[in-house]
Amino acid sequence: MALASMHIALNQALMDFVTADMRENGYASISEYLRALVRERRRERDEDRLIALANQVRSRKVPPKPARKSTRKAPQAKKHA
Repeated sequence: MALASMHIALNQALMDFVTADMRENGYASISEYLRALVRERRRERDEDRLIALANQVRSRKVPPKPARKSTRKAPQAKKHA
């Protein structure tokens, strides 16, 4: 997978926080730390969407459709002469 790069500017207080948090949590680099944060945020967003969808389905007042009845006829027994 090709990597894209970006440049961000942080004030010193945020940079100090990132550096400390990165080290406390065992990240080897700021890039690794930020990738993990982005993945976590994406996972949270996906979970939020899934919960919203589940709530939407639960709030529907329409009962589920009954199972379809088979239109095939049962095989008939062979008559012996």
